[in-house]
Amino acid sequence: MISKTCSNLSNVLRRMGNYETAITYGYRALRIKESLGDSLGVAKTIGNLGAIYIDNSNYTKALECFQTAAKQ
Repeated sequence: MISKTCSNLSNVLRRMGNYETAITYGYRALRIKESLGDSLGVAKTIGNLGAIYIDNSNYTKALECFQTAAKQ
């Protein structure tokens, strides 16, 4: 439940253009999903982080995220 809330906050903050805080909440959600062994949730969250990095014009980091998500 907490990981879902962090993911939702990350998505809202992304839409508001607050990328740094969105990334912070995204990584919080990621850590929780990893600790729960939720591999699908991990992949989705990493993909969401990639989208934030694209919006923030950090294409190198976005590519890293998408490649990592694809391996999950």
